Amino acid sequence: MKRKMGILVALVLFTTLLAGCGKNTEQQTTKELNFEGVTFSDFKVFKAPQKSLRSMAASKDGTAIYTGHIGLGANGVRKFDVSTGELLWSYHDAIAAGNIDTYHEYPKGIAVDDRGYAYAMITYNDKTGADLAILNDEDGSEVSLTFMDFGQIDSGANGIAVRKDGDKYYAYFISNYGPNRIYCYDVTDPTTPVLNTDFGVDGFVNLAHKTEVEGADANYIVIADNGDMYVTIKLADGSKADAIAKLSSDGKTFEKVIDCAEAYGISIADGYILVSTYEGEASAVKVYKLSDYSLVATLGADVESHGDYSQVLMIGNRLYVADQGYQTGASADDIGSRILVSGELGEK
Repeated sequence: MKRKMGILVALVLFTTLLAGCGKNTEQQTTKELNFEGVTFSDFKVFKAPQKSLRSMAASKDGTAIYTGHIGLGANGVRKFDVSTGELLWSYHDAIAAGNIDTYHEYPKGIAVDDRGYAYAMITYNDKTGADLAILNDEDGSEVSLTFMDFGQIDSGANGIAVRKDGDKYYAYFISNYGPNRIYCYDVTDPTTPVLNTDFGVDGFVNLAHKTEVEGADANYIVIADNGDMYVTIKLADGSKADAIAKLSSDGKTFEKVIDCAEAYGISIADGYILVSTYEGEASAVKVYKLSDYSLVATLGADVESHGDYSQVLMIGNRLYVADQGYQTGASADDIGSRILVSGELGEK
């Protein structure tokens, strides 16, 4: 009898394993959300000259949202309370410094980890390289500032994502303006980031070589639970991008998985890939299933007076969208930006 029971258990286990073959079980939707009838309202409006809200990130506990502003004269990184919209701190904020000519830099990428640090990839308006700023999440104070010399005169950086792997923390970021690459730095010690030479080839993925497209240029990056990286990338057409691609955690493999015109911002939540498109009045939020890359919904295209959607996040069951270039007044110079928030998404 014991032997029969043992055989039965083994058969059940074997059948379960077979059922899971060919599926990425870490990428299955945890709950099915209802995206029908989604509407948006203003969460935070940044009046002119704060016209260039580019990057956003959310704290791991969903209580804070971080913004990166790139317009000269109103740039900087800011942290806000999600429940109240209150400004908690700012970093390299020209307005707070009282001199709009103080900081000529673009914090294009923002990320946070689960141990109390925020990360900003800062590009300079003269395109002479980029800095990786690691900040104390409590007050926005600078923990370290590491200059990235990409070996080319015209160079900068876009999105960044941070991943914990065992007892290590890694920051993955995109360089552009010529050196179109994805880099990986070991940031386990936040005071001394170190290039992770095990990633890609000697620490980076050369997108032109990997994709066999000379002008391949990526914008933003997100990392799934299993370590796969997803980037919005230009492989053929479009001003900003035309596709979403997946790279393995070691940077060795590349695959285009979704065609998406002007794909720009990207995030992952609850088994969905969220993508914001950067195409003026036609900008929208695209929602795809992470499990099979099927399109679930297109949202936000009908929001009045919106500009380019540079990023989208899900916090709780609400979508937050960075609306860059939002007209905040009657004058042509009254171009600010805002964060849109959706109503609460229900489950199907």
